Amino acid sequence: MNLWSEVQYRLVNHFDEVDNYAAGLKSVYHNGKVNHWIFEAADADKFDSAVCNDREASPGHELRAFFRWLSLGAVKNELDFDEPPRVVELGGFACEGILTQLLCDGGAYARFNSDEITRARQLSFACMTSLFGSELNRVRAFVTYDYWCKWFHDSGWDVAIFALEKSRRRWWILCATDFD
Repeated sequence: MNLWSEVQYRLVNHFDEVDNYAAGLKSVYHNGKVNHWIFEAADADKFDSAVCNDREASPGHELRAFFRWLSLGAVKNELDFDEPPRVVELGGFACEGILTQLLCDGGAYARFNSDEITRARQLSFACMTSLFGSELNRVRAFVTYDYWCKWFHDSGWDVAIFALEKSRRRWWILCATDFD
């Protein structure tokens, strides 16, 4: 019997569709930066055991355990944080919508215009589908617009998304920031 706190992850290669989305977001976050990471469970049996023994009642407990693991070094050098951010929990479809909204709202000086809404939707759909397949209803996502580590500019265009799909044993982190 394993707990979420015992699960370890490994960084995996980026997917083209996810990189395409990140490039689209970077195109509207001119002065800022965009980065993302994909992690999968290093030991599928431990992850599955944690899922089966999941009796934690508080929302976001998987995310808190994932953050404890991240704080040990996975992206600690880049996302140097003391405390996990306050987040809002979403489903996979809402997460896809936020990805589209980020492109359409844009950064400090650029955004997808009204003629590019379909392209924004396509980029978001392809990104989420490449990460999590067709079952977005199984995705638990978390979003924050808070300045929670020094990687961000604390400018009003800070966003971080953390998404988990348990059957693929996969986490995705997207961080973006811009400034004027």
